Amino acid sequence: MIQSRRWANPSAASISGMILHLSCSCMKYVDGKEVLLGDRVKADDSDGVVVSVLDTKQFSDDYPEGWTDQQTGAFVETRKWGLIHYLEFDEDVKFIGRT
Repeated sequence: MIQSRRWANPSAASISGMILHLSCSCMKYVDGKEVLLGDRVKADDSDGVVVSVLDTKQFSDDYPEGWTDQQTGAFVETRKWGLIHYLEFDEDVKFIGRT
């Protein structure tokens, strides 16, 4: 089963009184670290691994490019919940390590 998370508004930064909307073409954890294929995470209270990052076109052998019609976000394979699609990571997804 594939589950999805809701997309949040893009972040904004203020420079010299001007508001600039920054759109990043990469997935990030809440702490700002970039999400990479193979990252080990704790997702919704389950151990998991990032198996594809659609924004940066990173795909694992089990989930190659073209296997989904989703265009943004990342997929995490978890032990407890199976495959979960995230449009962005919130505090429920914690970075554990890289392989």
